[in-house]
Amino acid sequence: MDVARVTSKGGGPLNAFGEDYNALARRAGDVYTTELGQTDSDGDGFSNDDEFNANPPTAPWDSNSHPPEELGAVEPHRKMFTV
Repeated sequence: MDVARVTSKGGGPLNAFGEDYNALARRAGDVYTTELGQTDSDGDGFSNDDEFNANPPTAPWDSNSHPPEELGAVEPHRKMFTV
């Protein structure tokens, strides 16, 4: 699955997370950065880190996908997403 593209199989335009990855992570050497983790790419009120660290993980490129709004839904020390 291509998490940075609008279509799940790749190709096509970048989604919101892909745009942020391109702007923040590529300039840092193509790595997932703290700044990218703290960004809310899809504008749903949850940072990208919150979404990747949710239990179960949610999609920071999809505003309809976000962690449950309940205590314990985000695991702060879970392994971060890597590209």
